[in-house]
Amino acid sequence: MSQQRIAIQWSALTQVSEKSGSYTKAVDLSTAKDMVSLETEKSFVVYLTSSDEDDKSSQDVVENTTFKDERIAITAKFFGMYKGTGELITKEHPYAPWLGGRKLPRIVVFNSSGDQIGKLEGRVSPSKLVALMAKAATKSGFKSLDSKIKEYQKFLTEIDKIETKKQALAVKEKNAETKARKEEVDKEKKELAEQEEILRKQEEEILTQ
Repeated sequence: MSQQRIAIQWSALTQVSEKSGSYTKAVDLSTAKDMVSLETEKSFVVYLTSSDEDDKSSQDVVENTTFKDERIAITAKFFGMYKGTGELITKEHPYAPWLGGRKLPRIVVFNSSGDQIGKLEGRVSPSKLVALMAKAATKSGFKSLDSKIKEYQKFLTEIDKIETKKQALAVKEKNAETKARKEEVDKEKKELAEQEEILRKQEEEILTQ
């Protein structure tokens, strides 16, 4: 359940206009923030994928290990997370100054002002990425990231306990034959729902920077 809850939610990069198959020079991109559609002042990450078979093993590591690392997935909740097709970022592309590089897959981390904090290419370890994201958060004035991550980890532990109790209660409900038993189950379901509501409010508070 925790893995489902913390799965990274990706957004697409802002589209730029095209003309005759090539990107028009008229596109105005004054800062890297013009590439994304953030409504709040957050640091952000851009992940560029590859369709090349030669990059498949590196991309599998990034998607199935790095981005599924609990600490990365939780940290991502405090960032804008964007995904794009790496092959489109040619030297002529308007995003090239911020997203260009030599290898794919590529992860580029920015602070909330749109300044590039760092770039990682190929097989990216969770430790390198989380360090870069932490640096971006600090550069954005968000100094409580580490404590927020720990708070969210505690929240996940508590929500998992609720889910376990729900499963046990579902079995109990199925086997409840008497009126008294059914009333007991209803009471426990109500209590669990109240506990879950409290936890969801706590989650909202944690995710508020």
